[in-house]
Amino acid sequence: MASAPASAPTASRPSPSAPWPAPKNTADLSAVFCYYILMLEKIRFGSQIEKKFLEDLEFLIEFNRFLEKFSKEILEIRHYNLVGEGQAAKVFDLSQSWNGRPLCVKIFHKFLTEISLLEYKRRQSASPKEEFFIQDKLFNEGFPVPEPFYMDTEDSQPYIVMEKIMGYDLRQINERGGLIKEPLWSDLERLVIKMNNKHKIVHRDLHPGNIILQTDGKMDWEMKGKLYVIDFGTSRRTFSDNPSEEDFKLTVGDNVIKYPMDHSNIGTLRPRVGGNNVFLS
Repeated sequence: MASAPASAPTASRPSPSAPWPAPKNTADLSAVFCYYILMLEKIRFGSQIEKKFLEDLEFLIEFNRFLEKFSKEILEIRHYNLVGEGQAAKVFDLSQSWNGRPLCVKIFHKFLTEISLLEYKRRQSASPKEEFFIQDKLFNEGFPVPEPFYMDTEDSQPYIVMEKIMGYDLRQINERGGLIKEPLWSDLERLVIKMNNKHKIVHRDLHPGNIILQTDGKMDWEMKGKLYVIDFGTSRRTFSDNPSEEDFKLTVGDNVIKYPMDHSNIGTLRPRVGGNNVFLS
């Protein structure tokens, strides 16, 4: 089994202040190379940069070790801690393996490489790489999505390591009779408008299972938390401030796939007398 690459992560830029344990050995070749760079920078700018540079360096070395360890354990991970499964991938919880840090991994199904392009696009219109960069773009722009840390391919299966949002998705809350006091339904509407118009991303699969209420509380009648959007496998970037129906279509050969508009997908959650009363107001 090949190990994850020894270079730094290819896309996201994790913060050096993240709670990883301090490395016990910095004899990596990357550390030696960076040490000489540090010496040159000290000559140019003085010693005040040394502490910050070494903090960044230690974090990157430890993050590389995290990826190597994950790569070695990916086969075992597939057999436990399953937290969700969709048409394109399974999601596994990594929190217990990483000292309680809330992490998960999305591993894409192997059979995606064996089906027709049309069937593939019905399940996963964005490639795993495109999905990663859409989610990374939204996170870096301050939109509430799980932070994506890394993506790669292991044993012919792409995977994305990301933050795990602790809480309940809106489908679970609806099915178990929970009610959300805060935020409001209008906050969810504004969130979708912000994603579509400001960030120019259309989700195209924004059903209640892809919206999570982050909360450390139990399921009850007055739940409070923060809303997060997940799973950008069918998403795409747009160039309009007000996406049209055409932005929710995909043409593959002579076939047209029509995705539901984001507002239509969440319309069932609008507060009303009767079922699906997820929001109190």
